[in-house]
Amino acid sequence: MGGLVFDKITLTGFKSFVEPTDFLIEPGLTGVVGPNGCGKSNLLEAIRWVMGANSAKAMRGSQMEDVIFSGTKQRPGRNQAHVTLHIDNRARVAPAAFNDSDQLEVMRVITKGKGSTYKINGKTVRAKDVQLLFADASTGANSPALVRQNQISELISAKPSNRRRILEEAAGISGLHSRRHEAELRLRAAENNLDRLDDIVGQIESQLLSLRRQSRQAARYKRLAGEIHEYKALLWRKRWVFAIDALAGAQDALKACETQVQDSALKATEAERKATELSGEIKPKQEEQLIAAAVLARINAAKEVLEADEQAATSELKKLQDQVVQLTADIDRESGIVEDAEAAESRLKVEFDHLSEAGDQSAALDIAQDEATTAISRRNDIEAEMGELTTLIAGQTARAESAARELEQCERRLAGRENDLQDAQRKLASLEGDQGASTSLFAASAQDALEALTAAKTAERDAATARNEADDADQQAREALSDAKSVLNQLTSERTALERIVNRGAQDHVAALSLITVESGYEQALAAALGEDLDAGIGGTASIRWTGADAASQSLPDGIKPLSELVSGPAELTARLSQIGVAQSADDLSKPLQPGQRLVTRDGQVIRWDGFVMEAGAETAASVKLKQQGRLKEMVSEIETAEQAVDLAHTAFETARERRNVARDTAAQARAALPDLERKERAAQAALSQYETDVARETAQKRSLEERIERLSSEIMELKNQRDTAQVTLNQRDLDETLEPKREALAEQLKQARADADEKNTTYRSLKNEIDARTSRLKAVETERAEWERRKSQARDRVTSLQGRRDAAEINLESAANGPDQFEDRRNKLFAELEAAEARRDSAADALASAEETLRTAELQARDLERLAGEAREARAAAWHTHGWHR
Repeated sequence: MGGLVFDKITLTGFKSFVEPTDFLIEPGLTGVVGPNGCGKSNLLEAIRWVMGANSAKAMRGSQMEDVIFSGTKQRPGRNQAHVTLHIDNRARVAPAAFNDSDQLEVMRVITKGKGSTYKINGKTVRAKDVQLLFADASTGANSPALVRQNQISELISAKPSNRRRILEEAAGISGLHSRRHEAELRLRAAENNLDRLDDIVGQIESQLLSLRRQSRQAARYKRLAGEIHEYKALLWRKRWVFAIDALAGAQDALKACETQVQDSALKATEAERKATELSGEIKPKQEEQLIAAAVLARINAAKEVLEADEQAATSELKKLQDQVVQLTADIDRESGIVEDAEAAESRLKVEFDHLSEAGDQSAALDIAQDEATTAISRRNDIEAEMGELTTLIAGQTARAESAARELEQCERRLAGRENDLQDAQRKLASLEGDQGASTSLFAASAQDALEALTAAKTAERDAATARNEADDADQQAREALSDAKSVLNQLTSERTALERIVNRGAQDHVAALSLITVESGYEQALAAALGEDLDAGIGGTASIRWTGADAASQSLPDGIKPLSELVSGPAELTARLSQIGVAQSADDLSKPLQPGQRLVTRDGQVIRWDGFVMEAGAETAASVKLKQQGRLKEMVSEIETAEQAVDLAHTAFETARERRNVARDTAAQARAALPDLERKERAAQAALSQYETDVARETAQKRSLEERIERLSSEIMELKNQRDTAQVTLNQRDLDETLEPKREALAEQLKQARADADEKNTTYRSLKNEIDARTSRLKAVETERAEWERRKSQARDRVTSLQGRRDAAEINLESAANGPDQFEDRRNKLFAELEAAEARRDSAADALASAEETLRTAELQARDLERLAGEAREARAAAWHTHGWHR
């Protein structure tokens, strides 16, 4: 990895590292062990991520924001994650831009919705800069030195180009290749820019030709505009002559229009009278038409009611027919149930009679049970006698064998117990002779290590608190410095803008405004008095300039002070300023003025000798420039104050940065001392715990040996007694030779008794099962017969009920079938009345339509006459208005 040495990596909010975590990389071999899922792979991914890895898949995620801690059931997720890699750069192998510091802090921060940012020593840099930093050191996010999951198989199946990259990185030239590639990209971009400049030059040349052509067109436009102005004047002259000629014709037309208006008004009055007469005639016809319509509506309503009744009767008839069909089907279904019940009763009666024919077999069952009991009792007696005989024979044999075996076992166990007793006594003697050391030494060592560790942890917490406070102070100082610089930049930008505005248009001369000093409070008066003349130059060759003149001999009105006494400036302005008076009150403005003189008030009101007046408060370019010039003078002190504030903020920032570095070093030292003290404390506690364990183990061993010796002594005494008893039993044994023939005879009798008992018992069990099955089936048949009888009775009741409902439905159906004939007669009568009412209505409607047509014709004639009269009146009014006549 060249001369760059990784010292530490700090993770906050990265995957499983939700809290700030420092991972120290000590000299030598640093290992991380732990169970699956504890976050070992996250450390390697954090190193690759801060070195510029851009593949979310390489981070085991679908998108790069997956590296941010997503939260658990107990803790909310984070919005940001950052990883800081601390690098020792004392070998000075970093790029020139970052080679001034012995320590490099490479940080990458990712925020949800905003992407990643990189910082080196607190300065924001590009991702390319970070990648080049590590490429120069022959490493990087994709370096084979960082062995990740599945990388070995990737290296084995790598392409030649990838293997070449690995060899170049091992040779330390991968950074040169990266810089060469970047230089080639920049060169290609420069070539593209040159080509683009050639295109822009060509475009500008073509635009220049176009501008020249437009300039010629503009000159021609000015010339033609002058000619057009002259032609317009001639045109208006001709139009005026034509209007005078048209005046006489318009007067004649006006007289004709007035006559036409009078005639139209008379005709309109006559038409209105006729319309009124026709309106009176049409009302009776309308009433007749309304009566016919009402009769027709009544008949239509009756027709609709009749049709609704007919439809209801038809629906009811259909419903009754369906009901009769449904009841007939229900009767058939219930009759079928009755037939099924009768068939089931016949079948069950036959089965019941068959089962009842067997009669009572309890006597045969009792006989079979007695025979089985007798056979089983005889078998049990023989088995008992056989068992007693066998036990007697076995007891004799067993006692002899047991006595011999017991004697042998007692001797063997007695020898073993005596050996165990001697071994236990020997071990107990060795333990009693080995006295344990005192625990005070171990306890004191453990206590000292614990106190040292507690003190170190307290110092580390204090150092961490001081570091956090120093970081906060550094952040506040940085923000204060940034705010002060922002204020200074704003003031500087404002001053630059004001200077550019004030000096605009005066690049080739010195404007009079920049050489004038006016008494405070009279800026508005000076701006109103001179106006745009303040932008003119003083002497020189400026196109607009002041050359100076002799002061006029005429004096200002009495009591008026000249403006020259309040303004100091170039001598070229003396003549102008001497003829401008400063009015102290509104009464002074009414004083007479000589030619060329003017009066001005402090608030900017101007009265000139020729009657020109400018009210106070009018904003002019000169007044604005004067205000801007005054603002420039005020900004000098403000900028000085801002610069002093920046210096103070910078000093405070440097002090806070120094305090932060000292606090960080102190915290790092305190944190670095913790592992050694924790290791010593753990070692002391382990030694004390081990000693206590050994002492407890030895005490337990002694207690166990004492109990073992006591138990072995008791067992030895008991074994000696057993050995003596077994020896006596073995010497006094006696055997009966007649027992074995008796046992063989009883065995034959027992075999015959067992066969007889099994046969009798099987016969009894078969007979009992058969009787139980027949009894159970008889009960089931009786229950089933009762159920079928109940269902048959219910079915017959339902058949009777359904037949009654069907008879009632057939009667209703017969009565409903006669309804449509009555409805047909009523409907024919209503149709006849309806036709007569429609005829009367049509006749009234025709008469009404004829009257309305006549009325409409009269109204149209009246409206036409009114329109003609209105047009005539409008023509007369237009003539009056056009020629300006008065009544």
